Amino acid sequence: MMSQLTFKEFLTEIFQSSTPFKWIYNLETESKAQFTIDNTEYVVLFGFDDYDNFWDVTFDIKDDVRGREPYSPTGFGKSFSVLSVVKQILIDFLLHQNTNVYKIRFSADSESRKKAYNILAKSILSGLPKEWQLRTVDKGVRKYILYKQS
Repeated sequence: MMSQLTFKEFLTEIFQSSTPFKWIYNLETESKAQFTIDNTEYVVLFGFDDYDNFWDVTFDIKDDVRGREPYSPTGFGKSFSVLSVVKQILIDFLLHQNTNVYKIRFSADSESRKKAYNILAKSILSGLPKEWQLRTVDKGVRKYILYKQS
């Protein structure tokens, strides 16, 4: 008899990945990680916005010249594969690469991307210590804000 997964177990399983990634650089106000899926290279960029005191996260296909938004690297039928590695990178960044981060945000514009990012954000949160919280702000483009309570 198969047991049913809890929602937390489902989130963990759906975004699990064994795809390796590497940190290209990790500076005081900027970091970059990279990974490859099916011969396509992706980058995840972290940049500190000192005006808002947030770390902004974007990810895209490396050297993409198609002019899409930097938070829409999918479209090749690999959404969960890509987002599972992005999840790993975000958690690694928050727990190991830059432990002085207290607020991080990423955005989704289309309805389908918002649905995928809703699951992604909750999955990231499930991999972080309890002091991390999630908030969303939706003004056309939905912003996902992960923040550490003090």
